[in-house]
Amino acid sequence: MVRLIKRYGNRKLYDTQASAYITLDSIANLVRGGHDVRVIDNDSGEDLTAMVFAQIIAEEQKKKSGNGLLSLPALRWIIREGESRIQEFLERMDKSREAIDNVRDMAGKSVERFVKVSGELLETPQKSLDALQKQIDSQVRRSVDAIAGHPAVQAELNRIQTSLHRLEEQIRSLRAQAPQKPKRRKRAARERRDA
Repeated sequence: MVRLIKRYGNRKLYDTQASAYITLDSIANLVRGGHDVRVIDNDSGEDLTAMVFAQIIAEEQKKKSGNGLLSLPALRWIIREGESRIQEFLERMDKSREAIDNVRDMAGKSVERFVKVSGELLETPQKSLDALQKQIDSQVRRSVDAIAGHPAVQAELNRIQTSLHRLEEQIRSLRAQAPQKPKRRKRAARERRDA
């Protein structure tokens, strides 16, 4: 639901839902809280949302004095490149965020697979399992962090896949080291021989 704010001729802002006047800071808090805010001119009905959001950014920039919301090079880039480049940049960020979410899902599924396999390895020493779990957790954390800050998402996905293959090899190695249970036929034959 859209939170409608009306701006009057005297530049005062009125929150129609709260039935009270509101400040730019309050509008910023609404947006940070996930509200879909829309600001219109009370007389003409013109949509002023973008202009008010720009004012909020300018006020935030003033408050930060020196270490503003955006660095000077970033502000220059925004002015120089214009809306189309910014939109393109934001679309790339959205795609990167989707890729990061996919990697998190893959990492979660790999951990679930490992947990399932580790349940079969109950005879192995607990310390080995704990160490292996810490190693997997550490690798997953490092992988997700690297993808979040790196623009070449595909290269990072390949690296994670290689790490997962290594982990699968370690699990196979642990299985090979686990003590083998005697087969039932041999045990039954021994019991008959002993009787």
